Amino acid sequence: MPTTTTASRYAAYISYSHKDGAIAARLHKRLERYSIPWGVASGYGKKYWFGRKIGRVFRDREELAAGQPLAPLLYDALARSDALIVLCSANAATSRYVNDEIREFRRLGKSDRIFPVIIDDDPPACYPPELRQAGEKLNADFRAGKDGEVSGTMKILAGLMGLGLDQLIQREQRTQRRRIIGLSMAVGVLAFLAGVAWWSYLEAQRQHEIAVANLITAIKTINSMTKQVTNMKNQIGIRSDSLKAFLSEIASNVAELPSRVDPGDIQREGGDLATAIITLQYRYAEVYDLLGDRPAQRAAIDEGLRQVAARLAPAPRDLHWLDLRAQGLMLLGDVLRATKLEDARAPYAEAVDIRKAIAQVSGQDADWQRLTESYDRLGDVERTTQHFPEAWTKYMLAFDLRTQLLTRDPNNEDWRRAAAQEENRLGDTLRLGDEYFGITNTSPPPSLPFPKTHKEVLYAALAHYKKSLALREDIAAKNRLNANDKLNYIWSLGLVGDGEREVADFTSALDHFHHALDLAKSLLALDPERVDLLTEMAKISERLGRAHQELSRIDLALQGDGVVDQAELQEALLNFGDNLTRRQDLSNSHPDDRRWKLWLFFAEYFIGNLQRKAICLSQIDEGRRLFLVKEAKAHQAAALQAAADTQHQFERDAGFQQTIEAVRHWQFGFPCALTGLPTSSEPTAPSTRR
Repeated sequence: MPTTTTASRYAAYISYSHKDGAIAARLHKRLERYSIPWGVASGYGKKYWFGRKIGRVFRDREELAAGQPLAPLLYDALARSDALIVLCSANAATSRYVNDEIREFRRLGKSDRIFPVIIDDDPPACYPPELRQAGEKLNADFRAGKDGEVSGTMKILAGLMGLGLDQLIQREQRTQRRRIIGLSMAVGVLAFLAGVAWWSYLEAQRQHEIAVANLITAIKTINSMTKQVTNMKNQIGIRSDSLKAFLSEIASNVAELPSRVDPGDIQREGGDLATAIITLQYRYAEVYDLLGDRPAQRAAIDEGLRQVAARLAPAPRDLHWLDLRAQGLMLLGDVLRATKLEDARAPYAEAVDIRKAIAQVSGQDADWQRLTESYDRLGDVERTTQHFPEAWTKYMLAFDLRTQLLTRDPNNEDWRRAAAQEENRLGDTLRLGDEYFGITNTSPPPSLPFPKTHKEVLYAALAHYKKSLALREDIAAKNRLNANDKLNYIWSLGLVGDGEREVADFTSALDHFHHALDLAKSLLALDPERVDLLTEMAKISERLGRAHQELSRIDLALQGDGVVDQAELQEALLNFGDNLTRRQDLSNSHPDDRRWKLWLFFAEYFIGNLQRKAICLSQIDEGRRLFLVKEAKAHQAAALQAAADTQHQFERDAGFQQTIEAVRHWQFGFPCALTGLPTSSEPTAPSTRR
């Protein structure tokens, strides 16, 4: 067990080439901010009122004051450090200072507490000479495709505390569950803080500047803690019902605070108070989204945008307020997508224009990344409304920007997540819009360098899905506590399976579908109320149903080509039934969200259409046929009702309207009129893919 840190000691010393300063700074921040889980490494670290930390970590740029002589302080810091973390790279390998620090730490008799970390190049080329001679074992590898920075940092922390990585992760999961309980108690503190700030604001007229400063601090604190809680939705072990209960308490305790502030003070106090209040409105919009309260979510967004407009009126080119407007427009577009999709196009398009202007002026990577997000959302609207060439153009703009960003920072996990999602969007656009990108199209996507036959387009889409799957598998493995990363991995398994099914590779497709189903069930056991996970379970059932329907050969049999595989047909009906049950539960629990009605329509369609086809089989007995007729008619009626509930959202979508008309004219007689019977399990549908 390592030595317990004290006030005069450092938990670790980071040795690095200053050319690698950005990575060293991120590691330094992650190490010092890490909260040691309950029951781990008892006696290690330092106790604070908010929990145990590993203690101070030495990094020369952070610790040395200007003008102090270098060598004596560095040697003193090495002597007072319990561990040495060496960032190994091509730069470090040729750095005399890094090599000297390793030699000095070894001279102090602490060779067993040296933790090499690869950040670029391959060992041993990236090792300074002192490490090459000693042959130290690799502790972590920050490179893309290896541990990455997040999981690599966890390895370092486990090493510092003398623990195994799995042991630390298990403790972290338990701590996350306890943290939600502690944060629930913090709601009362937040309410008290807001109350004290409000009382100060009203009563301290003679100390007005101090009162407003206190109010700003209170709102920023509420903002920060609310963001921390909403981010917990991605943590494994945090149940959705507990999170929603806590968020409800936040909303009821402090949601009215912004509306009680004097507008005159907002105008007088420069940008800090206005920014804090606008940001808080947007934060509440995220809270209400998780709670499923659409009206309250829209009201919070509208109020934030109204206040931004007041700030932009005298300064229409102010980048700070333009950025806040773009944030609000993105949230507004997200809300409109759930009600009337076409209406989301305008706010997303304006957000694109604003963020492009900001990125061109600032040149900051973060601003370019935000622009890619706006391109993607606008592309989603184009794709879902069947404007595939326009969607492809938006996605390729985002893809090119993300490629440039990842070239500059290949270990950025958020950018890698976005790149994986971009691959899926490109695959979806090809697959769902293959009639535009096939040989009949006059302007196919420039990224497809070969003749665009239907089959080639499907294989190109599958290639994009497989790239996304590889990225998401790696990300999920490195972020084992992040439920959202695991859910994205499950989703990509399904998309790859979809692509394989469409090129008739049914064995691989079923393997991917069942792997996705097993993973989803394991996550659902930890959080039975998580909506996106329940949605994915329904989607997997639908995918399995489609695959088994094609394997049953029912469409060929109805045309006189062979016989039906009854076992596969039964599997298809069972999976379509599971999909329908899950979609009904989701629709009933979200009656105001039109998207659930849309997917309920297709769930009714899939099972009803397959039953209708089965009616036409000559080898089933009359009793079974009558039962199927009754069931199919019931699904027809339910599908048309769900379509009526969501009609206005997709009223301009010709393909979707044709699907509705086809359902309306279903026939159930026997023998069947095969000329009017669809021979595909694929309806024409708007797409809402992850």
